[in-house]
Amino acid sequence: MINSSDILHGKVLIVDDQEVNVLLLERTLRGAGYVCIESTTDPNEVSEFHRKNRYDLILLDLQMPGMNGFQLMRMAFRRRCGTAAGFSCKTRWRYQIRFPEL
Repeated sequence: MINSSDILHGKVLIVDDQEVNVLLLERTLRGAGYVCIESTTDPNEVSEFHRKNRYDLILLDLQMPGMNGFQLMRMAFRRRCGTAAGFSCKTRWRYQIRFPEL
């Protein structure tokens, strides 16, 4: 059975091209008790980061230059990467897609 400690020790990756948004999410999650948080402002790093770390949750900005959050969610779906949640600080869009494990 999953308990609060398991959840708070889940591996989280934050992806946003705006450093201020990354810092805000990191501070918010750490304040809530999450301990395994990593981040990047480069969406092109996500695939390699996830290959090495197998994140439980990836938080994605939907509006980034180059590869946006929707493209990253499609990539995660193809690779069955746990859960990816898209967000945008510019709009009120929110998406969450659960990907089954292999």
